[in-house]
Amino acid sequence: MKRKKDRPLTPAERRSLFLLSAFLLAAIGLGLWLNLSQHEIVPPSEILVRSGQDLRVPLAELSLGKARIFKIEEQEGGPIRVFVKRQDHGRVVVTFAACRRCDRANRPSRVSEGQLICGHCGEPMPLLAEGATLAKEKDCTPVPVQFRIDGDSLLVRAADIEAGRPLFARNQN
Repeated sequence: MKRKKDRPLTPAERRSLFLLSAFLLAAIGLGLWLNLSQHEIVPPSEILVRSGQDLRVPLAELSLGKARIFKIEEQEGGPIRVFVKRQDHGRVVVTFAACRRCDRANRPSRVSEGQLICGHCGEPMPLLAEGATLAKEKDCTPVPVQFRIDGDSLLVRAADIEAGRPLFARNQN
């Protein structure tokens, strides 16, 4: 069988090959950048916790600047959602994953790039500074939850979570 002679690539074929290579390299670079950077394309899913149990989170799972929402199953009312974040300077913040105006919202609050986004207005919720008290009027500041560091994990008592249920009752003004 006779073998065909190799022919050089035409300028159009060279240009197509170059563009295909550049596109593949750009796609691989973008994938690596998104994987290794702090950007969240898909927000983290809520972690389901059984009602009546203490919320215990290993501190090793709380990386700096990242946040999670823990959803406590329904008991008497609707589910209670708790926001946990280790801030960039290492301080841990635990709040309810709703502000006192979210009861009128059509959608729940969510986590985006380590911030709690209000379900009512869609803006990032400001976290209380350490030692600050919650304002009397209803605003977008999430309500803090008492917690303690127990060894190498964060512990939120089930009673402290249930104590916050009246704050989010639908019949409040």
